[in-house]
Amino acid sequence: MLTHTKYNIIYADPPWKFRVWCFGTGRGRLPDDHYPTMSIEDLCVLGESIKAISAKDCALFIWTTFPKIADQEVFKVIDAWGFTCKSAAFVWVKENK
Repeated sequence: MLTHTKYNIIYADPPWKFRVWCFGTGRGRLPDDHYPTMSIEDLCVLGESIKAISAKDCALFIWTTFPKIADQEVFKVIDAWGFTCKSAAFVWVKENK
């Protein structure tokens, strides 16, 4: 059944595709080895579906990584989904031993 619910907040954790910088050590850390990922183009295509469920004053909280910010890919997705980047709500600093 199709719902016509409009949401005021959307929390998104897109399945980003990443490049491998070192195949010797980096391959096992790729998301592709753990779950299906999507290209930027495919994530942008989701925009029509996201727009359909977004209320007029909807806020988007989208999880990303610093490389996706640096190469502007996250902003392409945000724009395709009908949103404008205003701020960073949270920053998670992952520390390794």
